Amino acid sequence: MGKKDKPTVTVLGNTYVDIISGFEGICTAKATYLTGCDQSCIRPKGLNKDKDGAAKGEWFDDTLLVQKESVKVEVDTTAPRGARRHSRSGGPNPDTPSVR
Repeated sequence: MGKKDKPTVTVLGNTYVDIISGFEGICTAKATYLTGCDQSCIRPKGLNKDKDGAAKGEWFDDTLLVQKESVKVEVDTTAPRGARRHSRSGGPNPDTPSVR
C-alpha cells in the first residue's frame, strides 16, 4: 500500500473535510465497528441554520475524510473554580434521587 493509498486515521479535535459532500468540521467522536469500518463524527463550526444552537455532527467513513490543515482544538477538562463536587458515588448521574 503506497503513501497515497493509506487510509485516514482521524484524531479528535482536528478539522476534516468529506471528499464527496465538502462537509467540513471538527472530529468530535469516533466509532470502530467489528466489521472493520471506522467512522468519525464531524461537527461543523458555528450555529445551525436556525441560529438557535450549535449544528449537529454528521458521521462519515474515515476513508472519505481528508484532514484540513488547521490548529487542533484543545478542550480544557479541568473543573471550573467553584464547581460542585459530589461526595457520594453510585453511578454516572449523582443528582439521581435514591429509592428509599
